[in-house]
Amino acid sequence: GFVLIKIQREIGYEEYDKNIFCILSGYISLSLRINKKFNKLKILADTDGLTSLLNQRSFKSNIREITEKNVNFCLIIFDIDDFKLVNDNFGHLAGDLILKETAQLIKARIRSSDICYRYG
Repeated sequence: GFVLIKIQREIGYEEYDKNIFCILSGYISLSLRINKKFNKLKILADTDGLTSLLNQRSFKSNIREITEKNVNFCLIIFDIDDFKLVNDNFGHLAGDLILKETAQLIKARIRSSDICYRYG
């Protein structure tokens, strides 16, 4: 990106003015890069790395916000029965695959306004 500063003067810019503009544009650029990295970190902090669903931390934050605003909502919670047996008998890679596939199935079937989390 770039910053355009236009100030009309009878005389040209002094060297001091040019230096201030360069410093200012450097701070703006740094601020934008920090903001971009912060947003990436927030996504990582709110997202389950395995399923790419929002995680428990995000769930708790959103539920707190919803209840504070006294908004009507529906909450559906489900559990994969005896999932520990899958990990014990077939290994954690198989269990991970089931969790990923289950998450994809759910995401494919909910409305765009719905939110799906991985809590456990």
